[in-house]
Amino acid sequence: SPLSGSHQSDAYLGWSGKPNLRLRFRRPEFDALVEHDAEGWRQPKPPRPAVPTSRILVLGDSFTWGWGVSQGQVFTDLLQAALPATAAVYNRSVPGFGTAQEYLLLERELAARVYDTVVLMFYMNDLSDNISTRQGRRPYFELVNGDLRPRNQPARPVINPVGQFLREHSRAYAFAQFELELLKRRFSGEANDEREYRTAPAVDFHDVPGYAVTARLLGEMQRLARQHGARFYLVYIPQRSEIELDAPFPYVRSIHAMVDDIARREGIPLLDLSPPFHQHAKAREQLIYPIDSHWTPAGHRVAAAALLASPIFQPLRDAGASTRRDAGPA
Repeated sequence: SPLSGSHQSDAYLGWSGKPNLRLRFRRPEFDALVEHDAEGWRQPKPPRPAVPTSRILVLGDSFTWGWGVSQGQVFTDLLQAALPATAAVYNRSVPGFGTAQEYLLLERELAARVYDTVVLMFYMNDLSDNISTRQGRRPYFELVNGDLRPRNQPARPVINPVGQFLREHSRAYAFAQFELELLKRRFSGEANDEREYRTAPAVDFHDVPGYAVTARLLGEMQRLARQHGARFYLVYIPQRSEIELDAPFPYVRSIHAMVDDIARREGIPLLDLSPPFHQHAKAREQLIYPIDSHWTPAGHRVAAAALLASPIFQPLRDAGASTRRDAGPA
């Protein structure tokens, strides 16, 4: 389990990565090596420059953390490898995080380090994550008379201490849990949220639970980044039907329209990954795992290429090209 196996309780964020971690994350669809650095973040490969002149903060959930891919295959690693040696990409992503937790993390990161650019990766399950309490284990916000009010802050321990002990000290317990999870996935044939997206009708996104607080959080994140002198970008991660079908599911179209509307009203630059993913999928590239629905290594390569070609990273690439031209031949 990537949550209990590679993460620990965090009263401020709900949960965070275990420091100095090295483990195998295996499921029928993939077999990946996961490493965390001394602070509990996914270990970058290649490493960041020791003294960067540009810092890019990337926030997200399991897609951005690199669920199902090994070290060096995460799209932030591919960005780091392609950018000039003076630029540093900081992947600050945690599986299961919603926008509320990413907002709290953004506050902490901006207080600790100067960033030039903040990139927030958004997937539609962030809506439900932003109003999910997880029995007090997830910090979140409610809108009260137009103001964001913190809830579950500090958060309760996310992992039961007894269960955690058994997972870490009993191979039999860990094996039984792993096999049970495989059985459940084998019989379901698809992830639970994928089934919900497929069967849900089109909606007025203004009426979707989580819409109002999500819209407010995105606006606040942009304002916070600007207060610290950083550019803020929103990146939309497409759902499976937007990648593989010519006509996405009705509910998915509604939520996509919601993201477009929030970005327009708040003046947030938005990069939509749907077109490049759909184009590559039509060429029969497997960009997401059949059941798991996270990106394959090919999916991470498509995401990295789209980001590099976008206004988010183009200035850095242009600056690097200019520096190489000025230096002349070696």
